Amino acid sequence: IFVLTGEELKRSGARNFPEALRLVPGLFVARTDAHTWVVTARGFASTLADKLEVLLDGRSLYTPLFSGVFWEAQDTYFADVERIEVIRGPGAALWGANAVNGVINIVTKSSADTIGTQVQLAGGGNLESAVSARHGFNIGDRAQARVYAKQQTTDDQETASGSDAKDGYRHKQWGFRSDWQLSDKQQLTVQGDQYEGEINRGASEDETYSGFNLLARWQRQLPSGGQYQLQAYFDRTDRNQPGIFAEDRETSDIEFQHSFSVGERQQWVWGAGYRRSEDKITNSALIQFLPDQRDIERWSVFAQNQIALTPKTMQLTLGVKIEDNDFTGTEVQPSVRLAWTPDDKRTVWGSLSRSVRTPNRLDDDIVVVSGASPTFFIEGNREFESEEVITLELGYRRSLTEKLSLDGTMFYNDYDQLRGVDYTGSPPQNPRIDNTREGSGKGIEIMLHYTASPTWAMYLGGSFFDLELDRKDGFIDPSVSSEDENDPRIQGFARSVWQSGRLSLDGTLRHVETIEDQNTPSYTELDVRVAWQLEQGLELAIVGSDLLHDEHLEYGNEQTG
Repeated sequence: IFVLTGEELKRSGARNFPEALRLVPGLFVARTDAHTWVVTARGFASTLADKLEVLLDGRSLYTPLFSGVFWEAQDTYFADVERIEVIRGPGAALWGANAVNGVINIVTKSSADTIGTQVQLAGGGNLESAVSARHGFNIGDRAQARVYAKQQTTDDQETASGSDAKDGYRHKQWGFRSDWQLSDKQQLTVQGDQYEGEINRGASEDETYSGFNLLARWQRQLPSGGQYQLQAYFDRTDRNQPGIFAEDRETSDIEFQHSFSVGERQQWVWGAGYRRSEDKITNSALIQFLPDQRDIERWSVFAQNQIALTPKTMQLTLGVKIEDNDFTGTEVQPSVRLAWTPDDKRTVWGSLSRSVRTPNRLDDDIVVVSGASPTFFIEGNREFESEEVITLELGYRRSLTEKLSLDGTMFYNDYDQLRGVDYTGSPPQNPRIDNTREGSGKGIEIMLHYTASPTWAMYLGGSFFDLELDRKDGFIDPSVSSEDENDPRIQGFARSVWQSGRLSLDGTLRHVETIEDQNTPSYTELDVRVAWQLEQGLELAIVGSDLLHDEHLEYGNEQTG
């Protein structure tokens, strides 16, 4: 697990979640236009990336439409984020389907930690303006709450030829959180958000999106040191891209967890959950989902046991999650992990896991109609099976000196039943989505942390990744050979964090190697943040992003600057 703290997020100068995730070694983050992002772990980069589970305070952010995330719609009051936990690699034994190559878990602060008023104003570059405010207050002696509101307007980018890219957007959002100490052993959290946005698509009408969510979480501490937790949320989203498609979706989710100890050497956690997602699609002549309405249910149960084989030195973790979904029925996702810590300076660990990416509406129900002559279709497939990966990981962590530490991971992924488009037939009429591919991915992720002095720290991170895809026997999938290098093979960054008195200076130099199948050249960029604490409660910060070039391409062939 790699953790970005709230202080690190603040000092990075990041304005949204994807920008912050650039600081995580092993993640690939690219901006394709003013509002669209590619965020992946260990391969399969795409604006429709579908192998990464993303949660915000326990609420899943991916959509069953394509198992990915509409990143422009995911926001909160950024200063209230306590930490972002990133699991690079499978997390399905706890998190379930979609946690194939990684998990991003965003956790916000308790309202007890945000008492008072804060206002933030920002602007510059493509960011036309950003205004946000939050107020936290006490409710009696045992409860606290906060409310926030924010609005951001991002200008259109400029293409390499100098024309307007017509891709800007506007986002408005407000929300609240309240935390109640019901007793010495019981806590209740209630929170919610509402948002809306408009995206310039260069058409006569803007794309629009909106939504709201409400979440409640009850926790009870047990005398033995364990805990009960019950969480439920409701999430509604609406999106309308005129002439393409529109989607209305309502998701209800409830989950129970129980953690406890057995003796001095076993730590158990188990739980069960249910999720129901109902959608209504407005089809167009180009893209259709048939049927245009569908209810999707998922039941799950999981258990994990951490066993201290030898006190303080050898720990074995066994876990499994069993899910029943409407697409493929029952899926079993087990995991075994072993960690050896011979002393307080070294840890060696290894794991073996199975994860799946269950089908979605795109896999099963989509029909894409080409306007070319003659007209042809790409159809979904109700017999599409879950994508599967078996992952082997080896890791090493060590304190090399009192000031220098190392964290490294090697991994190998064996993929089967990957999605492609089958063109079997003569002539190849009505190609359809199917499990046409298999393959393997391997890589190394390294992070060095050097504490030069009490006021200065440095981080050096890098990763190497290689993906090889093959066509399974019995299928004709001509594009498989041109899609296994959609990710950079090499990435790296160097980050410096310095503070003295009221002045802080932070900089990040990052490099992304060439993305062959996207014809995207390599680039190196520098981000810098300088901040002055003018007085207690008042700070002025200047952030410079992408300072080494006037423009550069990050993903794809559209030459936006």
